[in-house]
Amino acid sequence: MMSAKDGVESILAIINPERATRLVLTNPEDPMNTPITRNKKPYMRLKNTADRMTVSRCLTTGAPGSAVHSVKEEVLVTVKHALIGFNSIQFSNHLSGKAMKAKDWLKETKVAGRRKWTMQTPIGECCWVVGAVPNRDERLLLVAAEDNEHRIAWVTATAVGRDPYALYVSAGSEAIHDMIIISFGIIEEIIRMKGLDDMAKRGRVVDTPATEASSSSTSS
Repeated sequence: MMSAKDGVESILAIINPERATRLVLTNPEDPMNTPITRNKKPYMRLKNTADRMTVSRCLTTGAPGSAVHSVKEEVLVTVKHALIGFNSIQFSNHLSGKAMKAKDWLKETKVAGRRKWTMQTPIGECCWVVGAVPNRDERLLLVAAEDNEHRIAWVTATAVGRDPYALYVSAGSEAIHDMIIISFGIIEEIIRMKGLDDMAKRGRVVDTPATEASSSSTSS
């Protein structure tokens, strides 16, 4: 069984924050209900309804504009809503496909007046931090639990209703993109419900250097 120390070492070895992919949440008015593109192509979808929140992978066949072109969605994560907050979470490709309590997977704590959410992933323990982080401009930041300088993902946004949100994911994080996206969706809803962060309402323009597909591509 992987220890916490091994998990951190695994994250530090696998994740490379200097190379990032930009995932665009194309519905700026509702980032919890949005198609997500990668290199301007359908990649995933975050969907939030009255009873559940899901993350689906987009499976594309045929060339765009052709008669055989289609985009199908494969559900990767399902979170069921409780009366207030969230009830259970179930991954298709993690945790043996078994449902568990959402609060046991994504644990909210408050340290020195700052809220954070900790989650277990196949590559170790990670923490989301809400709002401004010292020496960082991101409004939401995911870091290794034992090394808060080692970025795994971060969220930027402009004013709601104008430009899309962008979710930057570090190289090496591909295996947990579904976990990153669903945890972002859960936290975004909590932020808005509790009014924890005014940046969730007004957004912030952040010029973060990264490409939409990879560090070797040109940014769109």
